[in-house]
Amino acid sequence: MKAGRIFHGFLLVFSNAFVGLAGGSLVGAQIIPEGAGLAGPAEALVYGLIGLVLSIAFSVVALLKMSDRRLRFTLFCSMAIALVIVAILFGIRSVRTRNS
Repeated sequence: MKAGRIFHGFLLVFSNAFVGLAGGSLVGAQIIPEGAGLAGPAEALVYGLIGLVLSIAFSVVALLKMSDRRLRFTLFCSMAIALVIVAILFGIRSVRTRNS
């Protein structure tokens, strides 16, 4: 395996893990009822961890079957999605801070 492919593969798995964690946590936050109390955030975290594990597994399997060109394109798309999620999360945080 080339060093560039290993680096791109690591970035792909890392960015997909972040997207899976964020996506799973957002889904968990929507599913959990309002009256869950202190167990609600823990349940949302479990959904996030499930998303993280699934996205890492799918990323590794896809990485082994992808060509170098497709790997770079998929990495670009995954990093773009991760940056959008970070921007949305920081936007939500800054709105909550201003409203407090």
